[in-house]
Amino acid sequence: MSEGLVQVTAPPATKERALAQLGAALAVLNRLFAAEGRLDAHAALLRQAVEKAAGAFVTIELDETEGLWEEGTFQPALRAALACFDPASTRRPIRPPTVPV
Repeated sequence: MSEGLVQVTAPPATKERALAQLGAALAVLNRLFAAEGRLDAHAALLRQAVEKAAGAFVTIELDETEGLWEEGTFQPALRAALACFDPASTRRPIRPPTVPV
């Protein structure tokens, strides 16, 4: 996998679809992140935020997420996470740094 900048286009989704996908993904996310603990409370907070957000559509931009991380740490972690979806990859998931709230 290239060590360059990972760029994506975040398409807008209706709030209804985003919430349905969040609900459908929660069991899988809980399995993927079992070592860190269940994500139900986090998903509930996200659900509340999306439900209360103005407008009919939502999107998550990668650069907004990257801004929450210590400089220089997000892209390598993202590349490592994406590599986990590649069966040929020998990379293992890395633990992201804790982000102060």
